[in-house]
Amino acid sequence: MKQVVADYVAKCLTCQRKKMEHQRPAGLLRPLGIPEWNCGFVSMDIMVGLSLTQRKNNLIWIIVERLAKITHFIAIKNTWTLD
Repeated sequence: MKQVVADYVAKCLTCQRKKMEHQRPAGLLRPLGIPEWNCGFVSMDIMVGLSLTQRKNNLIWIIVERLAKITHFIAIKNTWTLD
C-alpha cells in the first residue's frame, strides 16, 4: 500500500503543487559585513579529480578575495602522498 500511495503522489499534479515543507523556515537573510581593509576576507578551495594538462597539473587552487572582488585560479600538481 505504501508503494501505491507513493506512486499516486508522484504522478498527481495537485499533490506536487501543494507539497508540504517538513522543515522550519530558514529566517531572514542577513547581508555579509563589508570588510574594512583589503584581504580581510579570503576564501580558498581546491578542485581535485581533474584530467592532466600538458604540464601535468591536475588540481586547481581557487583563492577569492571579497573586498577587491579578485579571484585567482592556480593550476598545481598533486604531489601529495598518504605518508
